Amino acid sequence: MSMRLDVEFPRPLDAAARTRLHLAAMGLAKVKRIYIGRSGLRAAVIGEALSAAKLRAALTEEEVAVSAITSSLSPEEDARLDDLGQGGERVKPVGR
Repeated sequence: MSMRLDVEFPRPLDAAARTRLHLAAMGLAKVKRIYIGRSGLRAAVIGEALSAAKLRAALTEEEVAVSAITSSLSPEEDARLDDLGQGGERVKPVGR
């Protein structure tokens, strides 16, 4: 399931903050692309089955200040994605 997360920042991102944003988001296996607006106040994260809470946690860990994250999914679907991540393995690795 492909989806989009729109991220808003309290102030424009400088070069260091943009780098931290890329490192934090692209460190998540489900993220495919990141688009940062010209103003540096908004970004769009395109991925597959990625919840807003997981992205917020990754950005907070890298000390990227976020004011809001909205998902293209409904709140119920977004919450279900968190449940899948905590409930165990979705796919067993080869040899197990």
